[in-house]
Amino acid sequence: MPLSPVEHTALDMARTDGVAGTSTPTLPMVLEYLLNPTPTTAALIGPNGGTGVRHSLRRTVSGDLGSMFDAPSTVAFDADARSWSWTPR
Repeated sequence: MPLSPVEHTALDMARTDGVAGTSTPTLPMVLEYLLNPTPTTAALIGPNGGTGVRHSLRRTVSGDLGSMFDAPSTVAFDADARSWSWTPR
């Protein structure tokens, strides 16, 4: 299900607030700002504006997928590396 416009705003504001002042942002940082938005963000999105995206992101941080996405990556991204994709039918 696509994000609503308010959820896009909530996620964008949380990302902006969460990564400010750090060179290694993580999903837990973003989730913290989704759970506890700044007064500016809270006024913009309302009390329930980011509820859906909070629940989805929480799963990747502390739910069944938590150990995969809760810390900085240990692999450097190589934009020049060969890649491929596979689509099952």
